[in-house]
Amino acid sequence: MGRTLAVVLFALVGGCSRAEDFAAPVTADRSLALTLDTSIQIADVHDAGRRVRSEVGRLGGFVLDSGSYGDSDIHFALRVPSARLPEFRTFLAGVGKVVREAEKTEDVTDQRVDLGARLRNAQVQEQRLLRLLEERTGSLADVVAIEKELASVREAIERLDAQSKALASRVELAAVSLDLSQHAPAWKTPIASLGSAARSGLEAVAGLGVGVGMVVAATAPTLLALAGLGLGLWRVLAAMKRWRARALAAR
Repeated sequence: MGRTLAVVLFALVGGCSRAEDFAAPVTADRSLALTLDTSIQIADVHDAGRRVRSEVGRLGGFVLDSGSYGDSDIHFALRVPSARLPEFRTFLAGVGKVVREAEKTEDVTDQRVDLGARLRNAQVQEQRLLRLLEERTGSLADVVAIEKELASVREAIERLDAQSKALASRVELAAVSLDLSQHAPAWKTPIASLGSAARSGLEAVAGLGVGVGMVVAATAPTLLALAGLGLGLWRVLAAMKRWRARALAAR
């Protein structure tokens, strides 16, 4: 029975492989994964950020991640239904000035078809193993072998199902990377512009001071060594001069 079971299991696995190799072509619509990377300049990033969140929710998407950098920059990682991505791009064009925009389309049709075929084949193999267990015509060792193979097949089914769902999510939801940066004419915000200029000036002065300090700190040991060497040489020359003066006086 053990040898017979080995032959049966081999036929199951081999049959599954042949089903994948010679499966009939599947006719399906193209599956496209969309990615949008864009950067927008606006006068008020916080107001624009609230508008973006509201629009994404209205379109049926969600905010995957967000982060602000000071008061002038906000980054969003968004998921927007792929079918409504053109509508979202039109909205962004009305929010502010689009300074960068890059869209990428990846055709994942073959991956979806392959995952679907492998998942169906694994499910068929699972049903065959379940029928063998229900018959229970073999020894305990045979039953254990079938259960072990069944556990392996079910693990493969879970893995393939997770991959299939993740790929379907990439097709259904476009990945959007959005950067909002604050930018407004200086005359519209005089106080803020003067304050920003003053901060920039102070930062430049501080940077210059730190740079000079670093140069001094880096060269100080060498300068001290040269100063010590020069002082020693000066003393030697002075001593020699006094010695020569005494020698001449003694004559």
